[in-house]
Amino acid sequence: THTLKYFHTVSSGVPNFPEFVAVVMVDDVHISHYDSDTRRAQPRQEWMENVSAEHPQYWERETGNFMGAHQAYKAWIEILKPSFNQTGGEMSSPLHC
Repeated sequence: THTLKYFHTVSSGVPNFPEFVAVVMVDDVHISHYDSDTRRAQPRQEWMENVSAEHPQYWERETGNFMGAHQAYKAWIEILKPSFNQTGGEMSSPLHC
């Protein structure tokens, strides 16, 4: 049995911090990373670099998925800000699969 975890962090108005960061972990090992500054999903383990050999579109698909999640969370944070009387800040949402 293995555990796959996605952690998404969305921020608005936080200096020197990306608006969106995604971390993917398997069995508590950081295997890939995406942030809105680099706008690219990237492997964090050497063995994850080999994924593209068997699945050439994997990193492009992951990048697209995270870009979509970024836009969804960005819209969500704009909807929530008035409810909490916020103009900026950070919201974190762990997603367990």
